[in-house]
Amino acid sequence: MLGLAHVQAANAARDPMCAPLKAFVASIAPKESKQVLFRTSWFGGFKDDPQTERSVMAKRCDDSGYAPGRTLCDALITYGVTEFAELNAMSAIHCLAPDMRFGRHTTLRRIDLEISSGTDSRGSFITLHFAPDEAIGGNVLTITAKGY
Repeated sequence: MLGLAHVQAANAARDPMCAPLKAFVASIAPKESKQVLFRTSWFGGFKDDPQTERSVMAKRCDDSGYAPGRTLCDALITYGVTEFAELNAMSAIHCLAPDMRFGRHTTLRRIDLEISSGTDSRGSFITLHFAPDEAIGGNVLTITAKGY
C-alpha cells in the first residue's frame, strides 16, 4: 500500500501544470525577477470586468509578457481549478517542494511560502502567495521567481 506521501509525489509528477511551472522557474536569469498572477472567481466574476459579473466561474492569468510565463498561464487556464482554487496553490507547492505534505482534509484560505529551486550556485528563489483578492474579487495565486 502506498502512503499518502508517495501518492502526493506521484500526483505532482503527473500534474500537467508542473512541467510549465518548473520551466518558468528554471528560465529566470540571475538578478532577474518574473511573476505570474493566476486569478480565479467562483460565482461572482471580477469587479473590474463587467462581462464576468454573472459568470459561474472565471479565470485569467497575467504573464507580464514573458514567454515562459505565457506557457505557465496557458497550463493554469487549461488545468487550474476554479471552485477550490486553493488546490492550484497546493499543486504548485507539491511540484516545487515535493517533500512538503498537506493533511488529507487541508483547506487553504491564504498562504505565503518562499522556497528555492536549483543548485547552490544557480537557481531561483520562489514566492508562492495565495489569498482572496479584495481589490477585484475571487482569489489570486501569485508566483514570483527571482534568479540567483
